[in-house]
Amino acid sequence: MRSHSGFSLYELMVVIAIIAVLSAIVVPNMISWRNNSQFSAAVRQVKSTIEGLRMAAIKRNLPADLFFNGTNIFTTQTRAITAGAAVLNPLVNHGLPPGVTVNANNGGQLNFNNRGMATPCTVTVQHTNGLSNQIVVAITGSSRIQ
Repeated sequence: MRSHSGFSLYELMVVIAIIAVLSAIVVPNMISWRNNSQFSAAVRQVKSTIEGLRMAAIKRNLPADLFFNGTNIFTTQTRAITAGAAVLNPLVNHGLPPGVTVNANNGGQLNFNNRGMATPCTVTVQHTNGLSNQIVVAITGSSRIQ
């Protein structure tokens, strides 16, 4: 007698059906999780850039600026002392993930003076799926996510 080993077609079809049901449940949740994760990372990136620019202004003892234009790119600019005079360094662009936009409530600009004090403003980070966070920058230059 021969022994027949392996799976029947019926058993394979049941396993495929179970995998299909599980993937139908998991895939939308994974997409939502990925979008939320990208958005949270973008908010942290903007806040980190704000804090880094403030520290650069204090360290160099020169003003520094951030420019927001309502897209997924924002720009920073610092100054340096060259031949005894303050000169503007080149603009540096910072990109955010697709679907994330950033803007500030005071004309799209945030300025730090040489002591790290800022023009108070609220920076709004939005995602196309409806998520929105605000980064509030106080006159003292400190920032917090709301």
